[in-house]
Amino acid sequence: METDERSWDADVEAREPGGVVERINAKLPATSGVRVFAAYSAPKSFQARRACARRTYHYLLPARVLGLGVSGEREVSWPGAPGGETRSSEDVLDAFRDALRAFEGSHYFHNYTRRSRYAPEDKRRRSRGRRGDVEEEEEDEMESSDYRGDDDDDVDDVDASETPSVGSRASGYYWLLGRDDRDLVGKRHARVVSSFTAGDVEVAAGDGDDDDRPGEPFVRVVVAGDSFVLYQIRKMIATAVGVALGWIPREFIPVTLARPARAATPIAPASTLYLREAEFSEFRKNREKKPSPAGGSEKEKENGNGKKMSASASANAAAVVNADLPTTRLARLEASDAVRAEVDAFARDVLEPSLAPSLRDEEWDVFAENLGKLRMCAHGEGKDAAAAMMEAHAAYEIERKAARAAREEAEAADATRSR
Repeated sequence: METDERSWDADVEAREPGGVVERINAKLPATSGVRVFAAYSAPKSFQARRACARRTYHYLLPARVLGLGVSGEREVSWPGAPGGETRSSEDVLDAFRDALRAFEGSHYFHNYTRRSRYAPEDKRRRSRGRRGDVEEEEEDEMESSDYRGDDDDDVDDVDASETPSVGSRASGYYWLLGRDDRDLVGKRHARVVSSFTAGDVEVAAGDGDDDDRPGEPFVRVVVAGDSFVLYQIRKMIATAVGVALGWIPREFIPVTLARPARAATPIAPASTLYLREAEFSEFRKNREKKPSPAGGSEKEKENGNGKKMSASASANAAAVVNADLPTTRLARLEASDAVRAEVDAFARDVLEPSLAPSLRDEEWDVFAENLGKLRMCAHGEGKDAAAAMMEAHAAYEIERKAARAAREEAEAADATRSR
């Protein structure tokens, strides 16, 4: 559908009667469950994926996975580790929320994705012959929805290494005692999680109204960050569930976020994860392209189509190309309060009720059952390996703090001498 750019002069969100939004929605099937709330004018250089500065995802976790019923109480059989049958609902939710908070901040999430996918460039080049080209762009959490209930999904395709380690490579839990050039962890694995929260037990609007059975209760998990590596959100949530159910020690989470750690982590189902909100940086101004040194006068410049123009024409064009967006246009892609309110209502009344059948799927019961089959839970070798990793991490943190203190002391001494 072609639209005159002047459509946004009177309304920056094109919501007026007969406008872009109304015309698009008129062509969408009424039963499609898809709706446009606003349309924005953006520079040609705008790329939503690259301009997105913050993403917020919602994840609906069936309450029964945590042993909670429709009222939020312990009304279902305990799905966790033996001995937790008497734990209160508050205790389980508090443990779950505390585990989620452990992921907040800037960390290396190499154990919550496929490490080789974000390996440094030299290793990526060596791997292309085996796995095909790997995109330079950051992977989006929603790009893959495949699900495995156990932790086999985290077994990486890196070559065997002779680097000394503690733990057990066979079990998938070990701590490197030196640099491994064939399994490097770097800045491509690093991400910032701004917030990670879980609400109380709730039921989707209308769920159960037309059935004899009550609505399926769930806990809403909300995570925000600048970006996420593939599988990261579902693996973090699965690990937090493992902590809440008593299968995974809470103190093991910081271990998995350390660069020397290699740990197989579980993954939760993808069916109820969705991108709820995206925040964008300001639009970049288009810039005049510099003239090619291979030809053309120094006074000639290129316009946006690559055609040569004189210095005077270039100056006139610059007033248009480089000027700020018109006062009637947005400086960044940002929804109004009215649009936000409509999106909230759509998510509450349309989107989430459509996810209710997924909450009842047996994949969740398989997921909860398989948490107890993690190698660090069900096998002696895995348990011992995880314990060895935690001991190595404790020594690692002591060394880091000592090195940091020495560095700060040296910097303070240098500052004193320079006065």
